[in-house]
Amino acid sequence: MTAFEELLVWRRARVLTGDVYKLVRGSGIAHDFAFRDQIQRAVLSITANIAEGAERGQPRKFAYFLRIAKASSGELRSHLILASDLGLCQGAAAKRLQDELAQIGRMLGALIQRLA
Repeated sequence: MTAFEELLVWRRARVLTGDVYKLVRGSGIAHDFAFRDQIQRAVLSITANIAEGAERGQPRKFAYFLRIAKASSGELRSHLILASDLGLCQGAAAKRLQDELAQIGRMLGALIQRLA
């Protein structure tokens, strides 16, 4: 098994986490506490589940946690779409993050397939 820090998908999700936090801080999302917390929990779940699964050291368990990370990426994409629709953030910034989330989701899917 590879250390999670060496996985490209984890590194990209790590960068994404910082970008999401910056978006939240600089937008109307910051004032909607429940929505903000849900967005932050979803983005943190992606890196956390990749790391936890990798540390389990068993391919089947790793794949399980990768599925959770993939689901969290979908949840976060949905939240960003809604935030843009509600005028809580700039559409272009949210779209860029949605695109990165879609790529991370595909990477997670490919890694899950390799483990299956």
